Amino acid sequence: MTQNEQPTPSATTGEPDVVIKVLEGRWKLPILFQLSRHRTMRFTDLARSIPNISKRMLAQQLKQMQIDGLVCRLTFDGTAIRIEYQLTDWGKALRPSLASLTKWRKAARKSKRGVGRSLVHSGATAVHRGARVGPEGAKRRATPTKL
Repeated sequence: MTQNEQPTPSATTGEPDVVIKVLEGRWKLPILFQLSRHRTMRFTDLARSIPNISKRMLAQQLKQMQIDGLVCRLTFDGTAIRIEYQLTDWGKALRPSLASLTKWRKAARKSKRGVGRSLVHSGATAVHRGARVGPEGAKRRATPTKL
């Protein structure tokens, strides 16, 4: 077995924008959740475990996560070369945060409150069912915005 050299993580600072950059994107969190749950996975098993991800996108995301120091690629020599992915120590350090996200989502489901409703209770402005509710509690029509 040979292990590719692990890069120095680019997210060693505590700056939120750097952390967000490392974790941003539609597929990085599902990949992290799967690798956290299964420890080591082959590419095809990882692709099957994440619905709707293309193999090209999975390869791009894994490559970027290797550069960021979250994932390492293990190559096993043998009759057929076998490649597996696992979390680095930096990636493993995210496990408590991933567990907290899972716990938060389960609590939101049980309370049957969406994120918008919980924001209203915290005093933040949120849009719910077409009305904008501000911290003062007054309702007014929301203006649609294009994304």
